[in-house]
Amino acid sequence: MTINMLIYSVHEFGEGRLTTSLTLQRAGATLRVPRMAGRRELGCWLRGLPKGDDRLNLIWVMPAQGQHELRLCYAVPARWDGMFVVWRHAVEDTLIIAGKKFTSRLMIGTGRYRSNEEMVAALAASGTQIVTVAIRRLDLSNPSEKTILDVIDWDKYTILPNTAGSKTAEEAIWAAKLGREVTGSNWVKLEVIPDAKYLLPDPIGTLRAAEELVKEGFVVLPYIHADPVLAQKLEELGCATVMPLGSAIGSGQGIHTKEEIQIILGNAKIPVVVDAGLGVPSDASQAMEWGASAVLVNTAIAQAKDPALMGEAFRLGVEAGRKAYQAGRIAHKAYGEASSPMTGVPQMAAPRRP
Repeated sequence: MTINMLIYSVHEFGEGRLTTSLTLQRAGATLRVPRMAGRRELGCWLRGLPKGDDRLNLIWVMPAQGQHELRLCYAVPARWDGMFVVWRHAVEDTLIIAGKKFTSRLMIGTGRYRSNEEMVAALAASGTQIVTVAIRRLDLSNPSEKTILDVIDWDKYTILPNTAGSKTAEEAIWAAKLGREVTGSNWVKLEVIPDAKYLLPDPIGTLRAAEELVKEGFVVLPYIHADPVLAQKLEELGCATVMPLGSAIGSGQGIHTKEEIQIILGNAKIPVVVDAGLGVPSDASQAMEWGASAVLVNTAIAQAKDPALMGEAFRLGVEAGRKAYQAGRIAHKAYGEASSPMTGVPQMAAPRRP
């Protein structure tokens, strides 16, 4: 039996694309799988197969998120029951920011919880790995007084200091440096917000602060309005992500910036994290369905009646949205299309004439 070379493309892994060629020359031959990470050979012995059957074919399937199988089957659809796996490989679906890998695509903020106990429970239920902390809003004047940083498990979570409360670029730069001193991390979620009512970010101040912080070696994750031009400029400066808002911080209005976010997603070569305004898990799921790399949620979880349960709900929403994006949605159509076959359907006999 000879099976010709089969070439397929895997839609997305991490933040890049991966194309793999599979070649199986004869039954009992070695299956060679060239990959981006290097050449990998897997011994694949196909025993007991009928020789010279042209109907036999190799197909690639993705039975679950991050799992890949090469299956041998008959080309005739009726023979799917005869399919069996000849090769299986699992690939982690990771979020990569500045070279660091994360398996969760849900970032969580630590403000507005009614108690530290509720916050800790919500973080655990959400499955998050990145936790943002407003450094300027911590009481650092008394070293013996505990803060949120003493409550969070640093071994479990990556602490992301943010510059919340900064109205100018200069204040944000100062807050970023303070965060680095307090946490020992050069990561910073950059926020420059002069407007106290609507909490909309200052694009000019954000750009200025980002440029300075990148020069000083910070890993900058800037919070911005959903402005594709600004997002592009921040990427060119060397920011690690861009974080366009869905709507005003803490408003729970959901995503009002769909078209702009989709433009950013289409242009960006760095992770895009949808941040602010998400009110329910379906908002997060929608952003992930469009192809967002991650979402950041705070108030919707912190102010829920049951923050831990809402944290779990957002985790499931993010996972569902991500899987839907990977699976690929059907196309929008202006007309209906029957899901059942139109041919081979029994027809009612014409009535007999008396």
